[in-house]
Amino acid sequence: MRAYGRFLCLLFSLFPGLLASTSLASTYLFNFHYFPIVAFGAGKGGSQWVTEVSITNPQRVPITVAHRLSYNGYYYERFDTVPAGKTVRWDNYLQQFWGLTGNAGLYLKADPSFNGNLDSDCLAFAASVKISNVGSPSGSFNMDVPSVDVLADFLGRWVAYFSGIRHFGQAGVSGYRTNVGIWNIGSTATLRATLYDNEGNMRWQQYITAERHKSLLIPLPDGISLDSGTLVVDPMGQFVDAVVYVSVVDNKTSDGLVRTPQTQSPDDIAKCGGVRLQSLATGPERPTTPAEADRRLEAVFFFGNP
Repeated sequence: MRAYGRFLCLLFSLFPGLLASTSLASTYLFNFHYFPIVAFGAGKGGSQWVTEVSITNPQRVPITVAHRLSYNGYYYERFDTVPAGKTVRWDNYLQQFWGLTGNAGLYLKADPSFNGNLDSDCLAFAASVKISNVGSPSGSFNMDVPSVDVLADFLGRWVAYFSGIRHFGQAGVSGYRTNVGIWNIGSTATLRATLYDNEGNMRWQQYITAERHKSLLIPLPDGISLDSGTLVVDPMGQFVDAVVYVSVVDNKTSDGLVRTPQTQSPDDIAKCGGVRLQSLATGPERPTTPAEADRRLEAVFFFGNP
């Protein structure tokens, strides 16, 4: 791992653009993972959602993993040890591990401070989150939730774009439905979500209060029918430590897809003729390494924005 880490450092020093184009947090093993949603509860069309969480320890020593949960405005922390070379799994994680219902965000971390001061490279682990509708026997692959790319997926001041939005039909029968997901670990902020059709006409807009340590899932209104829309989520000049995503669910099978956004800097928007909003709060520039990003986000998770 150490030699591989040195190779990566050399590679990124020679090709710095690679960092910006590679989804590192979901591609390589690190000693941390951020998942914007774990859920347990009822949904539309008689659906009943549960979350399966798996953690694999590929190392030759046991690893203690901190489970850090954002739930209803608070954070919680519990520890669990994964034996060397083993995988642990919870079929209904939020209920089995925490005894909770609803939605939450999950931050997993194997820190050297509670793992005998081992190097973080030797504490890297794999983790997966899958949300399933146990009320739908026709579902096949259900919905995998990717580990967040800590270099790109926390908004900061950037504007998020989602194309190809599908929202039509009837829950439990046909078509698709789309939800807007937001997990905020920083200060409470208001985001503006706007939905356009493929002709550029605005079809829906909502100002969403993203409270600290809450994982929100907001369904698009039933009255909207779109087969190819675009959703834009704008932090409106604020610095926001939140992950924004959409979940698109097949109404008949409840199979789904979680999509993270493509983002654009407000400075680039201004350069290309758009309106640049004056920042309400200054914030750091985007980090250049995953470890640097995790250190900053960990401090925000526990202590809030400075």
